[in-house]
Amino acid sequence: MPNANVSTDPAESLRSQRDLDSLLTGDNAAYVDGLFQAWQADPASVAPDWAALFADATGGRSAAPVQLGPARPARSVFNPQGQGGTAPREEVLEAARRQVAVAQLINAYRVRGHREAHIDPLGFEVPESHPELTLEFYGLTEADLDAMVAGRPLFGVPEFTTLRTVIDRCRKAYCSGFGVEFMNIGDIHKKHWLQKRIETLQDAPILNREQELHALRLLSDAENFERLLHNRFPGTKRFSVEGAETLVPMLDFMLSAAARQGVDEAILGMAHRGRLNVLANIFHKSVRQIVEEFEGGIKGPLANSSGDVKYHLGYRHA
Repeated sequence: MPNANVSTDPAESLRSQRDLDSLLTGDNAAYVDGLFQAWQADPASVAPDWAALFADATGGRSAAPVQLGPARPARSVFNPQGQGGTAPREEVLEAARRQVAVAQLINAYRVRGHREAHIDPLGFEVPESHPELTLEFYGLTEADLDAMVAGRPLFGVPEFTTLRTVIDRCRKAYCSGFGVEFMNIGDIHKKHWLQKRIETLQDAPILNREQELHALRLLSDAENFERLLHNRFPGTKRFSVEGAETLVPMLDFMLSAAARQGVDEAILGMAHRGRLNVLANIFHKSVRQIVEEFEGGIKGPLANSSGDVKYHLGYRHA
């Protein structure tokens, strides 16, 4: 950066300002502004020619303003006059009040958000608005939605963001297609672990294209298996998984994830409902064998048993 030619003659102040303006181009701007900020704090910290240039351009006012409360735009070469360092007391109190309300609202979504979750896929049951999830409950209004607030303690948002962004993330995390209650957990580490994952789940797709197709195949297999038993054994008690077919892909993904984490063996115990479907599509028990057992072809110690013994049978698959 070449040294600027300066003059300490007050009559040359206008020229000095033009010299300063000419330096505020391209990468020079950030460099010159850094020097100016250093000069404000300590005029002796910069070279004499720079100090003289800054003094001429600002009338010699080098003292940096003291910041109290919310920061105002600093005095710099881009803003020679600045806007003072002290925010009005009313602004400080309003910002503090708003931030307290935001923290309370975030906590309310973690505790009460499930009350407004849309968990009815048919839309017959519309969740009622909970008063603790409204702006009015905390003294906030629509005018506060675009105000800048600290994003903490919410996960997945910038350090400073808008109240609108905070509410959008909370509603997606706690009031979407599932409800979750966990704030009664006493272990703070477990609670924070859940908070982070629930509040950042929206930042990435849950399944990629390949996983979606795999899940669709498992759902189709589960439905086809139930249709087979229904058509072949109409009226027979079979503890169908119908209505809960997602159990099959869920177990598949869970066991696959466990295997990737080093799990060598999994023992699954479950109720009658969906048991045969899980045996067929998760444990890969032969459908032929399951059908034969339906027709009374149970072998071994349980061969002469009666009742719903086929739903008590286990299976091992390596």
